[in-house]
Amino acid sequence: MAKEKRTVSYISGSTFFTLLIESKRDINSKGEDIPNYMILLEMSKIFKNDDNDYGFYGSSAVQLASKYRAGTAKAPQFMGFYDQKSIASFEERIDKNRTAVLNKIGRFINENLHIDNNDPWLIKALFDVISEDNDFDEDWVIFHDINGRKIRRKDLKTCSDVYVPEVLLGVWLYTLHHTDDRDKIKSAYSEWMLTEHDNSKHVNRGLFGWKNPICIAEYNITEDEEEIVEETTESQKVLEEEAPAEDQEEIINNIKAGLLVFAKAADAVVHEAAEKSRENKRKHAEEQAQYEKIDAEVVTDEEPEQTKDSGGNTTIIQHQNNVVQNGDNNVNITNNGTLNLNL
Repeated sequence: MAKEKRTVSYISGSTFFTLLIESKRDINSKGEDIPNYMILLEMSKIFKNDDNDYGFYGSSAVQLASKYRAGTAKAPQFMGFYDQKSIASFEERIDKNRTAVLNKIGRFINENLHIDNNDPWLIKALFDVISEDNDFDEDWVIFHDINGRKIRRKDLKTCSDVYVPEVLLGVWLYTLHHTDDRDKIKSAYSEWMLTEHDNSKHVNRGLFGWKNPICIAEYNITEDEEEIVEETTESQKVLEEEAPAEDQEEIINNIKAGLLVFAKAADAVVHEAAEKSRENKRKHAEEQAQYEKIDAEVVTDEEPEQTKDSGGNTTIIQHQNNVVQNGDNNVNITNNGTLNLNL
């Protein structure tokens, strides 16, 4: 004869998952079977706002989901259920757009779970376990009822009208913030589960005796959506591993400072090149002007050192116009080139 009441009452990520599975539909809207691991994967997609399945399927996924439910293993690491930064990011999304997150949970319920006013067992089971879990945080606001009233553990017995996505989100957040007691999970699993003829295990519903009435409020899926995040690239993963989030602002500031130094250096190089170009043009212009300058030089009896010949009879005149040579003979010459005269 099966027990009619539990001796172990403990809400955790694993026990929450176990109760969700018990309310699972036989098939989804596409007529496909819903394996237990798919419930866990869909929760991960909501949590991370990421549609990637990360290869979580097949026999290995079946085994991991079974171990998580039994308390012999944690949820796969890629799901992020134990990562504080991932939890904080999830809560930030809830704060920014709670409706969008509730929409995702509403679709998850419609696609995978069987829960309505004809069968509110999941909500009753959650209320029952939490109300008798002596380790539950009394001050924790689990959810708000349809009238906006804050519902804590002590308020569950007076709460009758509930919005299912709000309840599931609130219980889920609690399990994310409270470390699982593996021994209690294992004890709950061994006591809650029944082995059926096909060697599969299901929750013994007779152990959950919540008698208070529950009214499932109708919920509508709105068009308020979140943008699905893109898959993290390998370079981003490396950056995240090497640079913790709290250091990223400092890194960005350092990069900006480096770019500013580079820009100033590049500007100095350009300025220096421009100055050299202007100096070269100036020198070239002076040389050109000197070359073209008209300069009349009178050659006296004292020959310049560079024009003296050993015989004293040769005078070299370069680039002179209208030059008068005075010697034994008078010669008037107009010359723009170079002329050698032997007088």
